[in-house]
Amino acid sequence: MTLVPSLPITRGTPTIAVITPPPTDRTSPRIALAHPEIVFAWADIEDDAELVGDIDVDDFPTLAVFKAGQPLHFGASLPIEAVVTRLLARLAQSSATPTAAPSVIPSAVRELGARLSR
Repeated sequence: MTLVPSLPITRGTPTIAVITPPPTDRTSPRIALAHPEIVFAWADIEDDAELVGDIDVDDFPTLAVFKAGQPLHFGASLPIEAVVTRLLARLAQSSATPTAAPSVIPSAVRELGARLSR
């Protein structure tokens, strides 16, 4: 897994895990650099299988957002800067609620959040 920038993951920090190979476009790194308060992690579901576990990805890229180890968002998300920025702004609010019901977020995604917050 690659962290951008290379910062430690701490409790309470919204953490982004893009469950695809590292991006080849310039949009995703630009989003990461515009949000230094967030730790962005790029993970490949095959190369980083030990970390990501048994997460099933239906489409690429898939974005998972965690805060204090709890999943707030999981799903396919095009790396469109304005869309991702709006999503992050909403989820970074202290009163943010998941974008999907907890029962909809797969257990493997919840387990990844717990591993990232250790």
